[in-house]
Amino acid sequence: MGSIIQEILYSLSSKKAEVAALPSSLGDVHHVAISVLSEVIASSTDSLARLAKASYVHANGFEKLVCGATAPEGFKIRLHVWSAAANDAQTHDHGWSFYSHILLGSISSTEYEVDTEPGAHSVYRIPNLRAREAGATLKCMQRNVSLRASSQRTLTGGEGYGLPSNKLHRVVTSRASGAVTLVLQSHHTQAYSHVVLTQGQAIANAYPTKKFSTVAFVERLIDLRQQLLEKRPD
Repeated sequence: MGSIIQEILYSLSSKKAEVAALPSSLGDVHHVAISVLSEVIASSTDSLARLAKASYVHANGFEKLVCGATAPEGFKIRLHVWSAAANDAQTHDHGWSFYSHILLGSISSTEYEVDTEPGAHSVYRIPNLRAREAGATLKCMQRNVSLRASSQRTLTGGEGYGLPSNKLHRVVTSRASGAVTLVLQSHHTQAYSHVVLTQGQAIANAYPTKKFSTVAFVERLIDLRQQLLEKRPD
């Protein structure tokens, strides 16, 4: 049997457009996620150490677990684990597009537009790691603008949504259960992302905070696989 991770990464890298949902030929996303977890858990020690090093707990409290990647800034397969208390603290965008499949729990995603009408918001540009290493720093791009919600959706297990790069959004999870999502990410198309702050609001840490040891990473994946096995659809 071939590698489902390599099959997914090949599917992602072969697309010219924004990242789309998993190909239907792979089957139910819940079962795909279990297969991905099983493949990672059975990986070599070196592979597990590399994936663990790329995984971390975001400043907003949710876990980003990398299960496969073509390169550090290439296409990625990730699991995001949101506790009931973990939500996006600030409206932001990304330098890459993604598609998120909800496996457990529910999330609400709101998309925003910046309006040039006078307001209490400022837009800051955040460099990615490579840009920071080249000397780029945080920069305010717009001041005293308004932020307008353009769409909002709530999704539960089995549903999903995609978002292009540079699209401002904010995610809130179910306070009762949190959420687990399978995220397919494109390669980096830009060296910067953006965050929108109100006057006097401090910027949240946009970079990795708590990292995973290899042992903790594997234990987390085993726990997630068990959760998915217990709640998989018939």
